[in-house]
Amino acid sequence: MDIGDIAAVETADDIYYIDTGMYDTSAYGSVYIIDADQPAIVDTGIGTNYERIIDALASVDIEPDSLAHLLVTHAHLDHAGGAGFLIADCPNATVHTHERAGPHLSDPARLIEGTKAAVGNQWQYYVEPKPVPESRINTLSDGDTIDLGDRSITTVAAPGHALHQILFYDPTEGVLFTGDSAGIYVPKRDRIQQTSPPSQFNLETCLDDVRTIDAMAPETLCFGHFGPRVYDDELLSSYKRALVEWVEAVRQKRAEANSDEDVIQHFGNNAELTDVWGTEKARAESRLNVRGVLAYLDWQAAQTE
Repeated sequence: MDIGDIAAVETADDIYYIDTGMYDTSAYGSVYIIDADQPAIVDTGIGTNYERIIDALASVDIEPDSLAHLLVTHAHLDHAGGAGFLIADCPNATVHTHERAGPHLSDPARLIEGTKAAVGNQWQYYVEPKPVPESRINTLSDGDTIDLGDRSITTVAAPGHALHQILFYDPTEGVLFTGDSAGIYVPKRDRIQQTSPPSQFNLETCLDDVRTIDAMAPETLCFGHFGPRVYDDELLSSYKRALVEWVEAVRQKRAEANSDEDVIQHFGNNAELTDVWGTEKARAESRLNVRGVLAYLDWQAAQTE
């Protein structure tokens, strides 16, 4: 599968995913199309090259005027950055997102500032998001439902990665759209890579989110990064171990390093998955995740003072 390609989710009917080419990296960013009575898109990419999503709609015979729903798992720009562009091209669509995420989509100024600070030179791959009119945003909380005509989507709060994250579950097909709650799936390795960005990463809550998914035992996990994978409790157990080991590794390196910047540079220079995502993206991902863990460790220490 190459950048811009669309493929069917093989374990479900009428659900497709597209490789958006996020960060000019294949097999990193995916957006999903649900070809329901009221068609829907799940997540929107970073906004750059959003036309690939419009082209993907056309390839499954969905006109932009027919798109009814944009389901946004959380406000981070790699998931929500394309919402304003898509809503402009799809005049009958409503954006559904967590009640904490809605204000960031209608006024993305703070989100832009925070993203620039977090991603550094990776900002070159972004485009500043268009605000989404408040009138076209429907805010959600845990347990809400969205009617797509021939199926209903149920929401599941998952605040470990970000307080404004909500998952979307299609019980008809047994498909869970995970956002970043289950980490980053790496098809080439058939493993999950940890994700721990600043500023709201919380290890304990992330582990709780994975336990929530385990309790649901969906048939298919549709990862925002990257693509679908048949549910496997051992796969998620390995992710929980990876999270714990990752936080401990950063904790130990901080204890012996001269500064936090040295910790960031150490893990960046020794990043995994350079052969999968390329050196630039893999190192940037590692540095971002280290900063999130360092912020979490600071928060954790403050709780005991």
